[in-house]
Amino acid sequence: MKGGSKLKFGFKQKVFRKRDNRLAIDALVIGTSVNAKGRPFLSEDIDRVFPLV
Repeated sequence: MKGGSKLKFGFKQKVFRKRDNRLAIDALVIGTSVNAKGRPFLSEDIDRVFPLV
């Protein structure tokens, strides 16, 4: 997990092909939680899963 900020979180993800175990995708996935109005907010669930390091 890579910390972005209190509202933004990210993690590295690698996807390998099953048949030959070659790297197919190497990505940094970035996200944020949003409320019902589409505004960023700090969800307790996200904070628990992605604590700031």
